[in-house]
Amino acid sequence: MNHDLGSIESLIDTHFDQNLLLRLPFGVLFNFISELATIQFIENGHLDISFLNPLTFVFERNLDLTPLSPKDCRQRFGEVEALHPALLDLMMCANLNIVFPFIHNGIYTCQRFDAYTWLVDYASDRARRVELVDSVLSNLSTPIIPRFTVPGTREHLVAVIRRLDRRDVQNVIKGAQYIQRIYETMHHNYREADLVPDAAFIELGFSSAAAFRQIRQAFGAICYAYMQTAMAVNDYCEQHKLSYEIKYGLAEGLSMAVVAKQTIKETVSCLTGASDSDFDKFGEFFFESGEKRSTISKRSLPPFWSLGDDLYFCPCMAFMSMSVRNLLMTVQNHPPFAEKYKFHGPISDLFEPTLLRRAKHHFEANGYEVVLEKKIPGTEIDMLVYCAKSNTLLTIQAKATLYPEGARMVRNLDRRIGEGIQQLRKFDRLDQSVKVRIINECFPGVGDRQPRQINGILTNAGFGSCKSWDAMELEQIIAINCNILRHVLPLCADLTELVEQTEKYIERCLALVDHEVKDKRFEIGDQTILQKNLDFDIKQLYLQNLMGE
Repeated sequence: MNHDLGSIESLIDTHFDQNLLLRLPFGVLFNFISELATIQFIENGHLDISFLNPLTFVFERNLDLTPLSPKDCRQRFGEVEALHPALLDLMMCANLNIVFPFIHNGIYTCQRFDAYTWLVDYASDRARRVELVDSVLSNLSTPIIPRFTVPGTREHLVAVIRRLDRRDVQNVIKGAQYIQRIYETMHHNYREADLVPDAAFIELGFSSAAAFRQIRQAFGAICYAYMQTAMAVNDYCEQHKLSYEIKYGLAEGLSMAVVAKQTIKETVSCLTGASDSDFDKFGEFFFESGEKRSTISKRSLPPFWSLGDDLYFCPCMAFMSMSVRNLLMTVQNHPPFAEKYKFHGPISDLFEPTLLRRAKHHFEANGYEVVLEKKIPGTEIDMLVYCAKSNTLLTIQAKATLYPEGARMVRNLDRRIGEGIQQLRKFDRLDQSVKVRIINECFPGVGDRQPRQINGILTNAGFGSCKSWDAMELEQIIAINCNILRHVLPLCADLTELVEQTEKYIERCLALVDHEVKDKRFEIGDQTILQKNLDFDIKQLYLQNLMGE
């Protein structure tokens, strides 16, 4: 059959829709994927975000949400041998749902070899390099919980082993003292950028920002207790060389936890003292009962699924999915929420002032003078930074979109950065007398001296595709985010060194990231799609404490 690109996409959609797994109850599929996620976490010490992204296309489908126990879920999956290759097909189609928008936006190319074979590759070597740099900068700015030691872990492990010796199933949620210790230890350990001010949480219906953070911390402690228990059970089974059947029985309910909502609520209340209304508000955004699932691929994978009287969750996936960024993505991209909370106005208007405040803190902490939101003829400059020591002026435009994920968000960021470049050009093209007047209004001590000028674009994380990076390079505009400022400014003797030190920092980070281009092979009907895929591991960035702001 002769296929064009459009018919290939239709073939993928049909192949996806006909997958056997999508005919199973939600719990059967979720349990198996939770097992795979937990194995990855145990083997690598972290869960790769690229594992989660394709799952948004899977779980927004109209799956049967009938409640089932972990034991029933595993048994039903094991009864159908054909389901194992079906999972590979499902993930292939989900991955291609992410890839094709990048093809349409010119970030990837798709070339046909013959009637049956297609090659998906980066549009250029430059595009591959930019994807690596931008992905690393984005990952450096994502929320992180640094490694920490929980008091009483030894006692917890002794209790876990005692139950294993008796061949008892672990009941993690009952370990109130251990969960309490985790909760107390996690306090102030969640390193996350303030994407919005605390007032935004009140706009969303929480009694305070602190209430949201405490509830999230409690859920994080519960997930962490499950994750540590799963690792202990795995170590025990490996040491005792137990069979797979016995190992699975002992690990039941650790990969996919099923806990009564009332029990979870009581645990969270005990840890935090949170009101029922704050708990319910958290659940509105982070619990999925099926009502919001049609928009999952436009936001993020829900941490918790509310089925009947129980919450279903994979601890290592949920642990990563409760960021403020994901909360804001849910409000922004689920139309009923966007309308209810007036996202495009009272909330989104807070993004750039909050980003500017964070960046201002970094510059002032390193001895520089800062002025925000200075009106000039025809536009406004978001931030001006002056270094008296070197008589250097840094002009910055901020573009505070949420961390881009998917071609649509990347293109939106490209557009916003293009706007920022145009605004900086307006300042550069001002008559010198006008420019001197504006600079002296901001920094009276400059006088008649003409400062050396540097231009910068400030974002929350990355900077988009080649379109943005090439434009910034052409205009000699420096890429800045708060992670870069945190690590680079202390190394600068003065502001003239900012460009060089930023380039060195990015190269240092790239050198710490293991990366290679791998070939992915997708078999869809009679068609084969070969994709060049950039695979990278950021573990060393985490271990060297480079992540976060």
